[in-house]
Amino acid sequence: MGISLQTIYEKFHHCCPKLFISQESRAFVKSARFLTDSCVPDDPEILYVGKVSDLAGILASGQVVNVLCVADEEISAAYRQKSSLNLLLLEKAEDITTVFNEVLDIFYSSGTFTPSYDKLLDAILHTKGIQQLIHTGYELFGNPLCIFEPTGRLIALTEADSVPESYWDELVKDGQLSYETMSCMEYKNIISRTNRSRLPIVIKEPHGLSKISGKIKIGKIIVGYVWLIGAEKELCDADIDIVSFFCHSISLEIQKSRPNKSFMEGVHENLIKELLKGSRKNNKLVNEWIKSLGFNANDSFFVLTIAAKQYDLSTSPLSYPVYLMNLLENSIDGSKGVIYKDHIVVLVRSNPSNPLTDLKLNKLESFLEKYKLKGGMSHDFSDLNDTYYFYRQSLKAIDLGSRENKERGLYLYNDCAIMHFLDICSKKADLFEFCHPSIFLLMNADNKNSTSYLQTLYTYILYNGNQIKSAAALNINRATIIYRIQKIEEIMKLKLCGFNIMHRLYLSFMILRYLNKLPFI
Repeated sequence: MGISLQTIYEKFHHCCPKLFISQESRAFVKSARFLTDSCVPDDPEILYVGKVSDLAGILASGQVVNVLCVADEEISAAYRQKSSLNLLLLEKAEDITTVFNEVLDIFYSSGTFTPSYDKLLDAILHTKGIQQLIHTGYELFGNPLCIFEPTGRLIALTEADSVPESYWDELVKDGQLSYETMSCMEYKNIISRTNRSRLPIVIKEPHGLSKISGKIKIGKIIVGYVWLIGAEKELCDADIDIVSFFCHSISLEIQKSRPNKSFMEGVHENLIKELLKGSRKNNKLVNEWIKSLGFNANDSFFVLTIAAKQYDLSTSPLSYPVYLMNLLENSIDGSKGVIYKDHIVVLVRSNPSNPLTDLKLNKLESFLEKYKLKGGMSHDFSDLNDTYYFYRQSLKAIDLGSRENKERGLYLYNDCAIMHFLDICSKKADLFEFCHPSIFLLMNADNKNSTSYLQTLYTYILYNGNQIKSAAALNINRATIIYRIQKIEEIMKLKLCGFNIMHRLYLSFMILRYLNKLPFI
């Protein structure tokens, strides 16, 4: 008959439980399941475990439902009075995963589960890690299993003898389903049917091995798939229910111990983090990843890094930095982001059909300023194996750019590459030695006569000797700029012409900027 809600109520005496029974004859359960947005609570023999905030939609159902809820918010009286709802409310409880573990322990102690469930439940309660669970699954089913991410990356599989299955061979050999496999109609059909079905589905291959395919979900998100391959014995209908419970067990293990955080983050985050570490991959594997991300081999990339140390970057999928990262991905076409070392790091794609224009950069800077963030953008590059070096460029852009202007939101490495060069040189030599000597004559004249010739020369050089643009930038007329240039040449005792002299003076100004010796900046 199962376990009564009254028995479960008594087991949770330490959580200040409250029990509201509307259907006494149906207040018995045989198994448990997480209550999620995607879960349809339609089985009166299942105890649905969730939070009060997960109860949306329960009121509309006329089916008798048994629910255990953690009180994460005030509960409406409508739930307590609903005629088809048996409700066990825990007013003081730890996190939902701990509660679910205790519920499973109650079922285990009572002997409610079948022997197959007992073995699996024992693995959940007394072992750690997805790999151990999949070994237990192999013992239960007598057939090999594999677990992989939605993008085809292998998570775990059983150490079975050779399995005559093309999918299995790819996972064993490469640790990843190929782009060609994931693009074929047969694979897409399996995944589509699995996603639509509430329970795992049986795939009967006319010229291959049959399999059972089930999805692993956390909330609304599908984080992986379990495939049971009928390689050693025939699959049976009873296997479907056990695979379903196995999927829930894997989901629970992920939430309980999070042994592989990247499992939930998706293959693109795994790839980007590996590249940010400087881990070089073989070109074939990188090309497979590029395809799985929707990129093309001829795309170019930028690394955008955003300092987010002031925010909590722990593990919450609803954390503010993750929210910001999602906004950035949605606003910058063809971008992929991760949270990495107290930063939001976004890999931005650019190509002729979708270039990174000045308009997009201006919108990005407005976004960063709106949220009071500081971002650095690297040079563009084409080989993803070089991501680490350009990530360092983006960090340097923030460091050097914010020294000069703390008010800006976005700093481009292209604007401060020379500053980076000077930053390196400053550790080896006195940078003043590389300045053109005549620049100091002009600085002394300004100090003595309270003139602004240094600023005039700086502007003139920035505009490549264009008198009209320089005059407009300084808000003076052309005659004045001509007069000032003549005076500057007299003071410095040189002619402002020729690439070499203009380049030397430009470098001198960059050194003075780096050393914070320009009074007008």
